[in-house]
Amino acid sequence: MFAYKLNDGKESLRHTYRLNPYTTYNQNWTYYAGNKNLTKFSQLDIPYDDETSFGLKQHIGPISVNTKYIERKGRKQIVQVYASTLGIDCGDGYAPGTSQCRLYTNDGWSDNKIFSLSISNIEPIKFLNTSHNIELGYSKQKSKTNNSTYTSVNTDDFEDAIVYYDGNLMRRSSLPVANFYTPWTASATLVSHVPQLNLTLSNFVHYKSSKEALRTAKNSDKYKDADGNVYPTYYKTKLKATTTWDMRIAYEQKLAKDISGFINLDINNVLNKINEASATSGTSPIIKYEPGRQFWLEAGVKW
Repeated sequence: MFAYKLNDGKESLRHTYRLNPYTTYNQNWTYYAGNKNLTKFSQLDIPYDDETSFGLKQHIGPISVNTKYIERKGRKQIVQVYASTLGIDCGDGYAPGTSQCRLYTNDGWSDNKIFSLSISNIEPIKFLNTSHNIELGYSKQKSKTNNSTYTSVNTDDFEDAIVYYDGNLMRRSSLPVANFYTPWTASATLVSHVPQLNLTLSNFVHYKSSKEALRTAKNSDKYKDADGNVYPTYYKTKLKATTTWDMRIAYEQKLAKDISGFINLDINNVLNKINEASATSGTSPIIKYEPGRQFWLEAGVKW
């Protein structure tokens, strides 16, 4: 809560000085403007999650099967809303007009349903004096929310406005969750131990399904019904499915009694693939990408 309180008043601490570009050049900085506060803090409740989960673990011969289902309801989540939308005047010292003052409220919510399944070998698979553990995983998620982050600002009617999307009028809260989750993922993990070389080689492959992002229509393209009512309008922007291969090479050497040294080399995105991660929701979406190939080296001593 302290972080939200700190946002109240920080803009007014910033002052602007500049060289006047409209007069004869000089080297004298002129005070241009002080800023008005954009955020007003009021008392907030503590956000909370209600979670229900079920799990089952079963050994079938040499195979271990794990399943889990989670249903999580987030309530009283903190979001921002323009004060004018609530009919509130922030008062002196706060930005009026087009740079409207914003308030934090507890009107955010989210619903998440997650199913996961994993299959792995119980005992390591032996091959040429090496041992191997394999795990296959799958997870599926369905989410709804009226916000993506606590800084989300609701510029529509705060009482869950009616919007136009995919050929239908619907409540804003019924829009698909954009850039917030991946509908389903599949993974494969192989961990190989080579004791004669003190090496452990780990390979992780993740496949993430394609997902939808939202694009906001321009004012001229907003949907208008037969009665002339204009509605906020959204379009789909599809992000491609992605495959990522990560690797870890771990070496460990015993140095003395109960003391050993280790070196770990992590290689993320081994194939240096260009994977789409998210997209902005403006009228001209900007695609953001996952990091390319990365190397991380760690060394240390354990005792």
